[in-house]
Amino acid sequence: MKFIWTCFFVLFLPISSFLQPVNDNCINATNLCAGQSVISNNFLATSSICAGCEDGAVQTGNFCFELNNSVWFAFTTNDLGGAGTATISNLNCSSDTLPSANNELQAVIVSASIPCDESTYEQVSNCISAEANNLILLANNLTGSTTYYMQIDGAETSSLSASECGFSILLSGEGVDPNINAGDDLSIFPGETIALSGEANGTISWSPPETLSNPSQLNPTAS
Repeated sequence: MKFIWTCFFVLFLPISSFLQPVNDNCINATNLCAGQSVISNNFLATSSICAGCEDGAVQTGNFCFELNNSVWFAFTTNDLGGAGTATISNLNCSSDTLPSANNELQAVIVSASIPCDESTYEQVSNCISAEANNLILLANNLTGSTTYYMQIDGAETSSLSASECGFSILLSGEGVDPNINAGDDLSIFPGETIALSGEANGTISWSPPETLSNPSQLNPTAS
């Protein structure tokens, strides 16, 4: 039998469009799936600085960096949990909307007992305050079946404004890789039915679906 696991994510318009990112707000965080590279940017992103809001209570109060041009991403661990790594690479700040902008990004992964409520954020990865090359976030001991959030932010200096860059993100690790098991091979005679025993997290899709009671369930009846 064949089991297919699907995961959906959003790609943004080319950075030359200079549209405010959809994931400017934590509530609209872009979903990340393990092993699937996502191309994004923080052009024209903003920061909401207030107690309990999605970015942070004060401009300098988000673990290790000031809040500037923040964009958000989210991912859900598999049922076992464990370590996860987010690699942010291919930084391209050449099309920044300001000529005097920096070319560094900063990032952190957080947990949130109340989704997108800054007062409940807890840092679960290393915090990168400013980096012009690859940014690698390492998060260990992630809880299974839990949604975590990643904030990517534009760094600034005393002489340069906050950076606005294109970049790509790749999520990997035992805690985020999908756990997929279609069960033992089964055989039936014509006219018989049998229950399948799938195990997985994410969106379920058995294939071929024609002889299944519900191809979107983990344990459909096959005939």
